[in-house]
Amino acid sequence: MMVFYNKTITAVKRQVYTGNKSTFTTVAGLTASCYLEPLSAEMAAQSGLQWGNSFRIFIDTGIVINIGDLVTIATIDYTVKGKLDFDTTGANHIELLVIKEE
Repeated sequence: MMVFYNKTITAVKRQVYTGNKSTFTTVAGLTASCYLEPLSAEMAAQSGLQWGNSFRIFIDTGIVINIGDLVTIATIDYTVKGKLDFDTTGANHIELLVIKEE
């Protein structure tokens, strides 16, 4: 059962280093439609993540989101832990493996 449908990434925050300090800065103008679904218990275990706070996000190619970025969907921040190209039925997408921030 899919829990989330037709979501929108409203903000992407990227870690920036200045001297010996790091902060997260919002990437200007980066929003995207996405599909968000929870990882199954098996997929979470295979990925070394905790079931219940691990998700997959599917976005169109051409959207630049990197591992380590914070992605905001419906006021909830998710940290990107993995990224791969996903190809199904000829439709190219990027799959992001994320965990929900607490």
